[in-house]
Amino acid sequence: MRIGYWRTWPSGPRKQEADLEDAGCERVYGESSPTSTMPLVERENAIRTLRPGDEFVVVAPEVLGRTQGEILEGMTEIHRVSNGGAAILDLSTGDAIQYHPDMQAPLEFVARGATALKSRKLAKATKASKGKSGRKRKLQGPAKAAAKVDWLDKSLTSQQVADKHGVSIPLLHRELGSRSGAPDDEG
Repeated sequence: MRIGYWRTWPSGPRKQEADLEDAGCERVYGESSPTSTMPLVERENAIRTLRPGDEFVVVAPEVLGRTQGEILEGMTEIHRVSNGGAAILDLSTGDAIQYHPDMQAPLEFVARGATALKSRKLAKATKASKGKSGRKRKLQGPAKAAAKVDWLDKSLTSQQVADKHGVSIPLLHRELGSRSGAPDDEG
């Protein structure tokens, strides 16, 4: 028997439910907006129904838990409840993973979920930081003082100074002002 499980995340519950039904799940359990401190009650209910030979179906590894630890905990519980006989079907890859502590596939499943969770957190953090101050200036403190010395050295071209300090010529102009009279000032 295929038992489906969804959890609210970017693809939304309706899409997940449809994917689980399309995959032939006879029962579907889901969590609608569990916070990071709430237990995944429906996940546990779904796991309790598993028997040897069943498949626990998710649309992607990160649905099984909110952290790498929760994903591994869910896999361990699936193994324990089904006496090692149930598999996890990952619809994102089509892989059926049968957990065993000594096997590589379960660990790769957990790693994919953890990677996806991290990228979502990074995307969320990036989105939250939009509109805040721009990038850190490259020329500060001693680096700016050294660049100023080179910038005023008329034997160096603007491009040579920029290359030496790993910055652009426009940044040098903004940070250090005009070079008036330096050779190749346009370059």
